[in-house]
Amino acid sequence: MRVLVVDDDPISVEMMVDSISADHEGHIETAADGAEALRRVQRGDISLVVSDWMMPEMSGIELCRRIRAAELPRYIYFILVTSREAVDDLVEGLAAGADEFIRKPFDPTELNARIRSISRLKELHDELEERVEIRTRQLVVAMEAAHEGSRMKTEFLSNMSHELRTPMNGIIGMTALTLETTLTDEQRENLECVKGCADDMFGLIEKMLEFSRVESGMSNAVLGPFSIQTLVDEVLEPLRSRAAASGLELDCDVAPDVTDAVVGDADSIQRILANLADNAVRFTQQGRVTLRVVNDTDSVEHTNVRFDVVDTGIGIPADRMESIFEPFTQADGSASRKYQGTGVGLTIAARLADLIGGRLWVESELGRGSAFHLAVRLNPDASGDDVDAGTSHVFRSRAG
Repeated sequence: MRVLVVDDDPISVEMMVDSISADHEGHIETAADGAEALRRVQRGDISLVVSDWMMPEMSGIELCRRIRAAELPRYIYFILVTSREAVDDLVEGLAAGADEFIRKPFDPTELNARIRSISRLKELHDELEERVEIRTRQLVVAMEAAHEGSRMKTEFLSNMSHELRTPMNGIIGMTALTLETTLTDEQRENLECVKGCADDMFGLIEKMLEFSRVESGMSNAVLGPFSIQTLVDEVLEPLRSRAAASGLELDCDVAPDVTDAVVGDADSIQRILANLADNAVRFTQQGRVTLRVVNDTDSVEHTNVRFDVVDTGIGIPADRMESIFEPFTQADGSASRKYQGTGVGLTIAARLADLIGGRLWVESELGRGSAFHLAVRLNPDASGDDVDAGTSHVFRSRAG
C-alpha cells in the first residue's frame, strides 16, 4: 500500500515518515502542500493519504474534499492529523470524507496501528472487488448463455410452426375438397370433426408462430391511419360464429365521443384485442362478451383511447392476476384441458402493448368475469373524417 504524507512543516513530515513502520519502507511519498498532494493522488498509485489539517492555501480538509469529489479509479483512504478536539471539527472532517483522525502530538504506535487497520481494510476491499469482478464475469457468461438459449428456443418455435403449417394446410384443404363430394351422413360428420380439429390445430400453430415473432423482437410498431370502428369489427367478426354456437352475446360498443379516424399501429392493436377477445369467448360459458371503446383523455395533439374486453366468464383468482401475462401460464392449471389454448395469448398481448407504448391490465372477480383494459395514445388522422360522428356504434351477435 503506497502512503502519501502531506504537511507544510518539513520536520513534521520527517517525524511521520520515520514513525511509520518498516512494512511501508519504500512505499512512502511526501508532499509539502495540498496542491502537490492532489497531483500525486491523481497520478493513480496512492492508496492512503496522511495529511495535516492546517496548511496554507489548501487545508487538509479541503484536500480531502477534492479527493472525494475527483473521479478516481479507486478509493483513497484519508487520515487527518490535527490538534483539534472539538466535536464539531471532527464531524466536519468526517463529512469531508476522512476515514481516521490522529491527534497532535501524534503517537507513532497509534499512527502505525491506524495504518495497519486501513491496510487490512484495503485488503478486504480489494478481495471483495476481485470476487465481485469474478462473479460479474460469471453472470455475463450465464446471461449470454441464457440469451442464446432463448434465441434457439424462439428459432425452434418459429421453424416448427412454419414446418407444421404446410401439412396442416394440406389436411384442411383436402378435407374441404372431400366435403364437397357425395358422402354418407356418417362420413360427413366424421370429416366435419376432422376439419374442426384441423382448424383448431392450425390456430394453435399460428399462435405459437406469433409468440415466437414477438419473443424474438421481430415485431415492429408500424404507424398508419385507420378506422377504430373498422378495426373492432374485424376483431369480432371471426368470433361471431363461435359466440353464437355457445349462446353468447358478442357486443361492440364504441362511445360517441371517440374519434374514429386516427393514426397508430392498427395491426398490433388488432392482434392484442383479437387475443383478448378470443380468450374471453373461450372462457365464457354463458352471458356475454363486450368490446368497448372509450376516451381516456383528449388533447389537440393526441387522444388516449381505452379498449375494454369485458366478459361474464370464469374469472381469475386474485393471486394469479400478474402471472397470467407470463408465457404458458393460465389462471387455472386445468383450464388448458377444459377450455383448450396454449397459454401464450396474454403474453403476446402484453408484449405488443409494451411495443406500442400502451398499457394493459386486468380486473377480475372469480366466478363473475374479467375486464381487460388496453390504453393507447393515438393521433387524430388529419386527412380522414369520423365515421358517423356523434353516433354510438353497438353491434350484437347471439344465438337463436
